[in-house]
Amino acid sequence: MSEQPRQSAAPEAVEYVEHDEDGNVSLRGVLRDGKKEGEFSFFVAGKLAQKSSFQDDQLEGESIEYFPSGKVVQRAHFHAGKLSGLLRRFDEQGRSELLASYVGGELSGDMVTYENGQMVSQQQYVKGKKHGIGIIYGADGAPILSANYKNDKRHGEAVYFGQHGVIVRRELYQDGLLHGVVQEYFPDGKLREASLYQAGKLHGESLSYHPNGKLQKRARYEEGAPQGTPEQFDDKGRPLQSATPPSTPSLEQQAAQAAKQSALRGLMDVARKKAVDAVVPAVIAMWKAPELPAAPELPTAPEAPQVPEIPQAPEAPQAPEIPKPPEAPQVKEALAAKAEAAPAAAKAASAAESGKRGKKGPPPPPPPRHGMILEPPNIGTLPTAQNTPSRGK
Repeated sequence: MSEQPRQSAAPEAVEYVEHDEDGNVSLRGVLRDGKKEGEFSFFVAGKLAQKSSFQDDQLEGESIEYFPSGKVVQRAHFHAGKLSGLLRRFDEQGRSELLASYVGGELSGDMVTYENGQMVSQQQYVKGKKHGIGIIYGADGAPILSANYKNDKRHGEAVYFGQHGVIVRRELYQDGLLHGVVQEYFPDGKLREASLYQAGKLHGESLSYHPNGKLQKRARYEEGAPQGTPEQFDDKGRPLQSATPPSTPSLEQQAAQAAKQSALRGLMDVARKKAVDAVVPAVIAMWKAPELPAAPELPTAPEAPQVPEIPQAPEAPQAPEIPKPPEAPQVKEALAAKAEAAPAAAKAASAAESGKRGKKGPPPPPPPRHGMILEPPNIGTLPTAQNTPSRGK
């Protein structure tokens, strides 16, 4: 006979217990081969806080948490240590606070939240991300927002509701940004405003209406910037004086502007600190430095002496009239007469000049000559007329 193979004995179950610092039991369960197996109970200050099932040291099956009063706080289901199935949370009155569906540890399906037993929100999830319709409810239980999501971002239509379920705003989104027509309504449901958006910014025509349906304002935008001056109309449709409209930035633009302002404030603080660091030492040195002596008063400049009056130059004597040149046959006789008269004229001029100046001075220069005057050669005293032979002899 062949021998049957021996089956290994099952690991022996060992009760495992832990205690807190006060000696109270904090954990009780069963270990098989050193691993948690079966039901484990957890205690806080001696009171049951959680009861969970384990398999091969991992959470498997239902896990329940408790209030100190003993009422259930949460019920959850696990598979291979991960949330799988429904998770429910309750308040101390036993009213629901949360209902969610999990697959492999990720939200998958609907998640519903409650407050005081009344539904507050409902959202669809796929692989842990918002995907599908999400609804938020008001205190009266009526929806105030319904939005569609894709990959955790708004995508498609979002609708806001007012009292009695009246729609007050419609938005279109693409990958989390406003894209398409955005409409706002009066409480009675009439259209109040319609604007075009592209990639989260106003782009195209924006129209506003009076409560009676008449056009109130028409404006155009390009990538969020207003283009030109908007047109405005009264409730009769008549045009009014145009005025620049106040810009209405989107939430993304407001956040970007706030971040920019914060950065500017930081830069200003740094610049202010640098300026203070540069000025403070100079101010301290100014307070420590000795006081400078006052500059001595400069002496008054002496008055400049008066310039003496320049005497008036004496009037030049009138030049004697130049005689006309004699005829050619009488040239020699005229030259002789001129030679004899020249010393007498020079003496008379010298005497007149000395009388005016009170002292002797050089004679005045000869007057300018006009016409042709023949000067006698410097040959001494001319011979007398008796010794000069007559021409033609």
